Amino acid sequence: MSQTIIPNDMVVQGVLTPQGFNPPAACIPNAAITGPIQASNLRQQYVKGFAQTKGAGAAVAQRQIVHVVRGATATLTFLRAVLQQANVGGATVTVDLYKNGSSILSATMTITNATAAYTVVSTSAFTSTALVAGDVLEIVVTVATGGGTLGQGLQVDVEFNEDPN
Repeated sequence: MSQTIIPNDMVVQGVLTPQGFNPPAACIPNAAITGPIQASNLRQQYVKGFAQTKGAGAAVAQRQIVHVVRGATATLTFLRAVLQQANVGGATVTVDLYKNGSSILSATMTITNATAAYTVVSTSAFTSTALVAGDVLEIVVTVATGGGTLGQGLQVDVEFNEDPN
């Protein structure tokens, strides 16, 4: 059987009806898909948010559960925080991420007056990125006025990938 190699992209505007299809082994996880994709071949990415409303007052200390892992496993990827109105003077807002009641950040994220409003602060430095079914994720916010004025409109997002089974 002769082969024609097309070294560039190809666009088919009509219907393509191949006699066979032989993709590389790692190209399609469910190479013999005849129905829905199996849950074991799916991975969901989540971004769970936590917010304190701008205009409702300065940022406040708070501890909030944001997610309970449902899949068999999950992997943390990022923690991000931003203030809509910046801190002034010595005021600081500190953000931590807890798993099952204990911190899992290598170092907490601190937003000072040097961080302008709408500037995203992020970290991927976790003591462990591994999660399993039933793990509870919490955002923990602490504040210190330090003789200044606390910012407002805190938004914190935790991003992770979760395997459904």
